Amino acid sequence: ARLRRALLGLVQGGDTAGEEAAARIAFEALHAVLEGAAGAPPGVAGSSASFIVSECHRIVAASGAAPPDIEALCRRLRTSRRSLQNGFRQMADTTPVHYLRSLRLNAVRGRLLATSTAQLSVSQAAEAQGFHQLSHFSQRYKALFGELPSATPRAGA
Repeated sequence: ARLRRALLGLVQGGDTAGEEAAARIAFEALHAVLEGAAGAPPGVAGSSASFIVSECHRIVAASGAAPPDIEALCRRLRTSRRSLQNGFRQMADTTPVHYLRSLRLNAVRGRLLATSTAQLSVSQAAEAQGFHQLSHFSQRYKALFGELPSATPRAGA
């Protein structure tokens, strides 16, 4: 609106001082508009990335205890691995692999919190979520939750 008024003032003419002030106001308003556009999220690409990430989350949430792998997600979404990767980078600042791994780690933690040591061992919980190398699993678990899986409080303990 400010830009419109300034441009109308320039077009309609008037005194030289008024034109100079209107030109300055028009320049400042135009600069503000363009500066705001530079920080705006991308249109179609942003919408596409948002759709990919939200659909991935919906698919994974509906899959229960066995989330699909990256290839299965790409097939279900009819998108390339690169588009999936770019969507997660743009919208969630992570990769699909890290996202799926975090979900699996959270599932292990949930099971550990809900069961006693006698009912379920850490290795059984990890194995059930596809973690076959316990040393890597423990490192990632600690990085995400700040404690080793063996230190996680257990039900009935």
